[in-house]
Parts: sequence; C-alpha cells; structure tokens
Amino acid sequence: MSRATILLCGVLLANPGAPCGSATAVQSDEWPFYGHDAGGMRLSPLTQINRANAAGLRVAWTFHTHDVAERHGHTKRSGFESTPLVVDGTLYLTTPFNRVIALDPETGAQRWSYDPKIELAGDYGDGLVNRGVATWVDATRANGRPCRRRIFEATLDARLVAIDAATGSPCADFGTAGQVSLRNVPRYESGWYHMTSPPAVVDGVVIVGSAIDDNHRVDMASGVVRAYDARTGLLRWSWDPLPPNSSVSIPAGNVRPQQIPPGSISLGGPIVTAGGLVFIAGTTDSYIRGFDVETGKELWKALLPASANATPITYQLRSSGRQYLVIAAGGHPKISEEALSDAVVAYALP
Repeated sequence: MSRATILLCGVLLANPGAPCGSATAVQSDEWPFYGHDAGGMRLSPLTQINRANAAGLRVAWTFHTHDVAERHGHTKRSGFESTPLVVDGTLYLTTPFNRVIALDPETGAQRWSYDPKIELAGDYGDGLVNRGVATWVDATRANGRPCRRRIFEATLDARLVAIDAATGSPCADFGTAGQVSLRNVPRYESGWYHMTSPPAVVDGVVIVGSAIDDNHRVDMASGVVRAYDARTGLLRWSWDPLPPNSSVSIPAGNVRPQQIPPGSISLGGPIVTAGGLVFIAGTTDSYIRGFDVETGKELWKALLPASANATPITYQLRSSGRQYLVIAAGGHPKISEEALSDAVVAYALP
C-alpha cells in the first residue's frame, strides 16, 4: 500500500479572446452541495465555458493527495470518488483514506487537512472510498466564531464527524470531541457496515444512511437512516427502510421471495450547465467529455490519469471571474483492470 497523490486538475479554455468578465462585475456560482443544489439537480447557471469555446479547455492546476492503495494483505483497493464542494472561497474534498482537505479553488494550494484516522486494513466491502462531505452554517454564531460553518463527513468505520470549515479542527460541541459513533445498530459488524456517501443537512439536522456488504450472511446489520442535531450531535430520529428478513422456516420445495433488491456498481453521473453543455466522466475509459446539450455532439474531451468514478462540479470565483470544471479521477476499487490515481483535475478558460 502506498499513500499516493490525489490530483485535482483545473481546466482553462484556451481561447484568449473568450469573454471572462471583470472581477468586480461577474456572476458568482459555487458548488455548495453534492448535487450542486439542495435538490441535487446538478445544473449550473454558469455560461463562461460554453459550446463555442469548450474545445479550448486546458489544465489550470493539479493537486495530489497521496492517498492511494492497491489490494495488499487485508488492505482493500482504493477508489477516488469524491465530489468536491466549493463554498465561501474554499474547495473541500475527501480522499479514499477519508481525509478531508481544503484547497484554494483558484490555485489548488492546500489550506488544511483533517485525518479521522480510519483503519485502512478494515474489511470494507466497497474498498477504500469516500464520496464527499456536506456543509452547514450555524446562523446563531457570529462571523469568525469557531465552527460557524461546519463540514460533516460520514466515515468508512461508521462515524459522523464535524469539523470547522475555516481551520479543519473538530467541533468540540458536536458529540464527543467532534464525532458521533454510528455503530450502535443491530447486528453491527466492523467494516461490513460502513458509510461512503456524504450526509444531507436540512433545517439544522444532519441525515446519514449506510452501506451494507453483500453476500456475507443472512442477518446483516440494519440499513437504518438516522438524523442528528447539527450543533450537538444528539440523535433526533431514526428509520429503518426495510424490515428484517423473516426468520420463519420455508417448507421444502418453496422459495422465499426476494425481499431486498440487489445493487450494482455505480459510476459518476453528469452535470448540466447554462452554457449549453453536459460534462461527464463516469465511464470505464479515462476521459472527461463535454457534449452539446441540444445535439449530443461531443465538443471536447480530456485524458485523465484514471477513469472517474465521480461526478464533476463547476464553479466561478468572484476574485478573478474564472469558471472552473473539476473532476476527481481515481479509477474504480472493484475493477482491477483499471489504473488507480489520486488526482483531482481542474479546467478553466485562460
């Protein structure tokens, strides 16, 4: 196993005559949710990168996280599946080792990192992955107070952590020293019950689901959905979407109806922009592509360090007026024929 690099690349449109606008009079748009907005529409209103100039996208910056693992002993293969957030002038992403990293979205320079120190050799059915974080502002706290804006991560080893968006320090008033255990569910088994996706935050409540390993035993842990107070970490409610399988024996010759539908490998989805473009990199080859939203014509593609099992994002900075397109390209933890990477790549217009 090696702590390899996660590469964040920014792409620039290469047409120097393309209008970029001024830094003082430009529409700013961030990416504050996993799916861009609270409804998960993945629709960006930005138009600087559009059908007329998308063919000129170029790399703007690259960042490496150094968190990559091949299958070795008890350690599972890693997959870089994080969808970054951009809010309040900072880009937040997670690594396969569940570290949270804050970057300057214009340069890719690291501002801080937080390590929840998960057990890397855990028996996680999805491999070493994390798909991102959620964020929330405590409006009752004054600007500049610690943990006014919080970053929430659900970890592979079943913890919900809250950290200060400005510094990366744990929010001491959340749970115990900034974290809540998610392991108190019936039939919990370390590693087989885990979290890979970001929480959802609404009305001061943090909501987390879970991932359950397939084909291990008939009495797996409950796939409960739980909601916690975003300030204190206290449990607000819980809900089990599926009743446990029946323990009643089935007479010989009869077949128990399947109660829980099977899952499948999921690759990253597309985003749509007001510039008339669809961007997607969730394919088994190593390209990110831009398509005309009306005709489906491929207008641009760029070779990534590995295939992207993640969703791209786009944002625009108030300071420079530059729009960026960002994708995490790390390969897939369960497709061993694919190369692994730790790269986040950003594209933009010059």
